[in-house]
Amino acid sequence: MKETLYVYRGGKIRITVKPREFYLEFDLSRAWFRKRVNGRDLGELILKENELIITFRKKLSERRSLERIGWDLNKYSMDGFSPKYGWIKVDLKYLYHIHRVHEIRRKRVQSKSF
Repeated sequence: MKETLYVYRGGKIRITVKPREFYLEFDLSRAWFRKRVNGRDLGELILKENELIITFRKKLSERRSLERIGWDLNKYSMDGFSPKYGWIKVDLKYLYHIHRVHEIRRKRVQSKSF
């Protein structure tokens, strides 16, 4: 749900259904999970036919400072860079070869069934 369609104030979420006419309101001030999410930011809301899924975000200071690696996925390789380890390359040629062999076999079998 777009962030412009809901407001979170005073422990309540107000979702706009029809602007200036119809709203859904959910009171989270006495929710069972309130202590577990105290101090966290409200994340994405997912409104389904019979339920509302509420996500919360941790602040950056709460997240563990784990080593991060940036990845780039290509046809034949997966390349990554880590400040600690430098460049990392994972060769995917054999995996791509297996994929193509099974793709060709499947195509051949499907063409015979029609």
